[in-house]
Amino acid sequence: MIVRYSNGYQIPINVIKALRYLGKVGVMSTKDWHQFFCYTKHSRWQEKQLSYIHKLGYIKHHSADSVKGVWILTDKGRDLLHEHKWPDVLSVPAHHIDHDTVVGRSLLTLQKEKYVQSWMVERELKMINQKEFMLSNKDGEIKYPDAIFKLSVDGDLNTVALEYEKNGKSQTRYRSMLWNYAGLTNISLILFVCEDDRIIRRIESAFSYLKQPELYDRLAIVNAIDWKTSPLTAPIKMNRGIFKLKDVCNTYSELLAS
Repeated sequence: MIVRYSNGYQIPINVIKALRYLGKVGVMSTKDWHQFFCYTKHSRWQEKQLSYIHKLGYIKHHSADSVKGVWILTDKGRDLLHEHKWPDVLSVPAHHIDHDTVVGRSLLTLQKEKYVQSWMVERELKMINQKEFMLSNKDGEIKYPDAIFKLSVDGDLNTVALEYEKNGKSQTRYRSMLWNYAGLTNISLILFVCEDDRIIRRIESAFSYLKQPELYDRLAIVNAIDWKTSPLTAPIKMNRGIFKLKDVCNTYSELLAS
């Protein structure tokens, strides 16, 4: 399918992917543009292409003065997504940018390495009202995982719920989250990416308190520093031991070959 700018020129496939990413996540850093959406290694051309999308009015700088090098969609960019029935979530507020960027970047990494084919973040799950993965705490507040994606293990697709814990929550909140995850049997792995050991201890304490057998073989925890360095090789801790995604998962090419 050929997609065109308003001036009639064809939109390159890498630009379409970047705009669709913005429609799914709500924010994109200049760093991620260079790393994931540029097919040429020439930095001047990469900057020129990004500037061109900006000049044509499809993206703009985030309005928050506290952030630099962060892009969001304009109304014109949203109109393009609507025209092709592609997702279009709300832009990310300044205080969520770091969190949502880490989540999106890790999914882009797994997708680039062909371990993940499709995924949705919380904003997209909320937008389509995806009840299959809906979580609800004791106060009736509706929540979704930070992201949902599928990984192939021994030829079978497994659904993973990702929770990036940047600042941590209270012990009560973690108990509520795990209690609700225990009831979501359509999720094979609940992966908590934690910024520090204090958060890890809170999650492990909540797990020990609940003693939910439905969580024993599904709860996984990984250090955020390791995860941000490489989602594929970060040591992931579960009850049955420590593993790395690269050691247990198949790429999509391997899945198709089998």
